Amino acid sequence: ASGRGGGGSGCVAVELPATYSRDAWRPVLREVFFSPVADDAFVLFEACEALAPGSARTALARAGLGLLGPLRLLSGEGEASPLLDRGPHDPAEFQPLVAVGPPSEGRALGYWRDEPDAPPLFVAERKPLPREQKPGVSAFGPGVSFSPVASQLLGAVHKRLADEAKAGTPDNNE
Repeated sequence: ASGRGGGGSGCVAVELPATYSRDAWRPVLREVFFSPVADDAFVLFEACEALAPGSARTALARAGLGLLGPLRLLSGEGEASPLLDRGPHDPAEFQPLVAVGPPSEGRALGYWRDEPDAPPLFVAERKPLPREQKPGVSAFGPGVSFSPVASQLLGAVHKRLADEAKAGTPDNNE
């Protein structure tokens, strides 16, 4: 992931590091997303990169998870925009990091913080509000709900992976 961020609407003009290192990326992500990215997000990215070298964003796809926002930028995808992967109803307090389920569902895990420079208070899950389903109309929206799911991103992702593994076990499918 090297080159310049910028060029698209809302992009931040910033030089993207040519190689991955936390020290090189930390200030870049802070400048682009206006908040620091916590260490557990870097650990998750590194684990995904180890599982699928060069394809970190899709390393957890079989479990219905994908990288968003700062983690997607780390994987060399997307533009350096503070709006990267933000939903239309996401408040400033929510920073999406991991997609949950099919993109059409709009579910995500992300940091929740009260102040931009403060560490994340917890990891929240964004879920679209259900609405009456009609032919040819999405079953979700408008609006979303946010629920705390873990104190750290790795804990939230571990819970999702464990739930997915349990659901995929023949003994547990009834």
